[in-house]
Amino acid sequence: MTAGHGEFAFGAGLHARGLHKRFGGVQAVRDISFDVPHGGVFAIIGPNGAGKSTLLNLMSGLHQPDEPAAGLNAAEVERLAERFRILRERGITLVLVEHNMDLVMQVADRVLVMDYGEHLFEGAPAEVQTHPAVIAAYLGGG
Repeated sequence: MTAGHGEFAFGAGLHARGLHKRFGGVQAVRDISFDVPHGGVFAIIGPNGAGKSTLLNLMSGLHQPDEPAAGLNAAEVERLAERFRILRERGITLVLVEHNMDLVMQVADRVLVMDYGEHLFEGAPAEVQTHPAVIAAYLGGG
């Protein structure tokens, strides 16, 4: 296992440049860069195995972060979304790794879509929902 490389900085938001991570022969994250403005909510989505958790681990140093909405019912997800909105109002920057697209689309200002460890697309939630490559790789359809 080799260490991830690239630049990562906090300050007036969050800035990541050229992050990558290899596990043996598998390139889990390949040259990912993004910016999250201070107080913004930035979601990272992609199919299982896309490299989302590895990317978050590169950023946080934590091992195996869990998806915050995993196993929650609809009412609990809505309460979680409200907490995210409150944190944003307080100026707290959030990075969310999540499979619940309803939650992501409600709370994220921008969304990074990963596929096979690579940057597939980044944009506003409405752009993500209609981007052909995202639909083909993650959201289903074609």
